[in-house]
Amino acid sequence: MGPASTFADKQEVGNGVARRQEPYDPGYQPTTPMNAATGIDRTLLLMRHAKSAWPDVPDHDRPLARRGQRDAPLMGYWLRAADHAPDQVICSTARRARETWQLTQAGLGVTPAVAFDNGVYQASAAQLLDLIRHASPEAGTLLVIGHDPAIPELALSLVSATPPVVAGVVRYAAPPAVFYRMREKFPTAAVAIFEFTGHWHQLSAGSARLTWFVTPRDSMALPVSAICTNHGERLVDVGVAMWNF
Repeated sequence: MGPASTFADKQEVGNGVARRQEPYDPGYQPTTPMNAATGIDRTLLLMRHAKSAWPDVPDHDRPLARRGQRDAPLMGYWLRAADHAPDQVICSTARRARETWQLTQAGLGVTPAVAFDNGVYQASAAQLLDLIRHASPEAGTLLVIGHDPAIPELALSLVSATPPVVAGVVRYAAPPAVFYRMREKFPTAAVAIFEFTGHWHQLSAGSARLTWFVTPRDSMALPVSAICTNHGERLVDVGVAMWNF
């Protein structure tokens, strides 16, 4: 979080490093792959918290359900395999969001800077966008863990109908079907991934490219061979990831 943020109740911890490469998608093979020399500056990951339980407690204190405890690490493994590990995280202070981050981080295997921000809880899409605009300029990949309806509404608003074209530059964007799927339903623990060129304070409606929309069900389709480091070290057996959380 940058010092200009108007939101309170922030806690900063940790430091992390992100890598970027074209991620695996079980249902789509891009015709215009991402090029490392395109000058893409920022990656935004919008994540809805994982499935929560409904015990007799205040809404802010609701924990994750068993399904949420299973899904969150799977999304972390997917993001790690896709080289979309964040170097900064902004997370709601709600218990279900905190637990989502803790379990997602276990799958990611990195320790980025984290801000638990009360402003994310019950924020509107516009308020969430304002919070992101005040993110640290040092953050190349930012993960925001929040709630419905703000996360889905912001995701839909950011998509550019006509991504900017730069001569000699190849930029990847997901096909329209991915956008329609996200518009139809944004499940718990799902992640929408956006790329855009510029500074965080320049992010606005229609300024980003939707590159991937991944749900826990999608992450289960990721082959074991894809969940590995650049050196070929296997991180986790998908069979274990699917059933032991």
